[in-house]
Amino acid sequence: PITDLRWLDYYFKEIEEAQMIFKDRGLNVKTGLEVGFSIDSCRIIEKAIDNFPFDFILGAVHCLDHISLA
Repeated sequence: PITDLRWLDYYFKEIEEAQMIFKDRGLNVKTGLEVGFSIDSCRIIEKAIDNFPFDFILGAVHCLDHISLA
């Protein structure tokens, strides 16, 4: 699992730039995150959600009983 959230700083900077570019064109650019849940990633997911202002957060299950669903 991803443990370093610094990439989100770059993500939000790029979103902010896109919002500025497209605001006068009637396009509202939102932020989102898809979270593939696993018990090992609970703390990092919580940290990302608590520290970044996402507009949308989607949960996903990619594995059940150690069987990949993707």
